[in-house]
Amino acid sequence: MIKNIKSFLVICFSIVLLLTTCLISSCTKDVITPAGNTNGQYLNSNKGSSWDYIIDSAGNSSKVEVTDSIVIAFGKKFTNFHNTYPSGTVYRNFYAYQDGQYSLMITSAAGTQQELIYLKDNVKEGDKWSNTVTPVSTPLLYEYEVTGIGGTRMVNSSTFTGVVRVHCVVASINYQSDAYYAPSIGLIDLEEDYSTVKYTAKLKSYILK
Repeated sequence: MIKNIKSFLVICFSIVLLLTTCLISSCTKDVITPAGNTNGQYLNSNKGSSWDYIIDSAGNSSKVEVTDSIVIAFGKKFTNFHNTYPSGTVYRNFYAYQDGQYSLMITSAAGTQQELIYLKDNVKEGDKWSNTVTPVSTPLLYEYEVTGIGGTRMVNSSTFTGVVRVHCVVASINYQSDAYYAPSIGLIDLEEDYSTVKYTAKLKSYILK
């Protein structure tokens, strides 16, 4: 995505997205500056692009890689991103960008395709939106708010600029997250709190095609 649900949530997350899925990095206070036009820059769907994320304090990592598999849904082209965990388990998440919106396609347990919009271009701090999806049997309301624009964030000793921070809440399952996206790279840092369990995914390295 608890693994299936988590793969849905991580895009607040998926994910997987780059998606998605480190040693705890030293963080600096976000520096807020005006954000430029970033149309489509937070999702790289080019085959062979990949991102490695540290996912726990032991230094274990997951690798997200773009494949050439696509699915057409909701009038959009969703590209398959493989998210491989240390156990060897591979999750396949489908992401799309169109008309200023970044989407994750979720297939429910009943086989129904649903769209989760997890990020938008040209947002302002305080912008909000929401989506309702039903990954299993109970509808889940995802509530998003942009809580930072044009920030600078340090992750694993690397400094990223022009960062957008998005806060997500799914109140019915006691879930919340903060996702940080950098132009041209995508997801650089994800901090999740699911009930009493915390998850992180911090960018270690990446290859862009």
